[in-house]
Amino acid sequence: MIFSLVKQEIGYLREQWEQLLLQDSKEKYTKVEAVRDLNDTLMGMGNGYEDLRGDLCDVQSRFLEISLPPEKGENWVVMQIEERWKDLLYRSPQGEEIEGKIWKTIEKLKKSLHIGRNPEVLSAYDKIPEALKRDWVKLIYTSNDHFDAGVLEKLIHMLSDPTLDIPSRERSKKNLTQLKALAETMHQLEQNTNFLLQQVLNGGDKELVSEMINNVPSNFDPKKGLL
Repeated sequence: MIFSLVKQEIGYLREQWEQLLLQDSKEKYTKVEAVRDLNDTLMGMGNGYEDLRGDLCDVQSRFLEISLPPEKGENWVVMQIEERWKDLLYRSPQGEEIEGKIWKTIEKLKKSLHIGRNPEVLSAYDKIPEALKRDWVKLIYTSNDHFDAGVLEKLIHMLSDPTLDIPSRERSKKNLTQLKALAETMHQLEQNTNFLLQQVLNGGDKELVSEMINNVPSNFDPKKGLL
């Protein structure tokens, strides 16, 4: 649960970062425009296979509601969007010109997922120090499959820098700090629980077991500060 909340917060930071970059960039074609073009193409395909077209439209729109690191985002596009288009176009061919436009738009969609670390786009954004920009981009676009306290600590440290002009900087720093504290508390509880179980199984000191149970933090609340 904590890892999911951390990923969600990092995804939110990525979205804000990309919006900042686009303000000073000539590159304006984002995943929003790509999905809009794909959905417009679906609407212009006429009658037939309404169930497949409706499902594909829903999937493409849902993609705008999630924020994944670029590589995982590309995999999502391939598995969830490309495959559905292949199935639909197999059943309902649209001609070389329209189909070519569809595949080009999907490639643009994939490309748009990398905009936050695009060297050309990054070079045009000079409102923060280069070293901070480099480290920030590396951190928020690193794909982690497990909770990493070190990454979380670095994020909190960077969000403490006022030169990082992210709109939600203070809010995100607060949320991540609370998640870090919660993760540490839960880790300690897990260690205590494992020790208690081992003591019980081995017929350990009952007074020690009782003392450890009574010393579980009374203010432990998984939801505190996360709302």
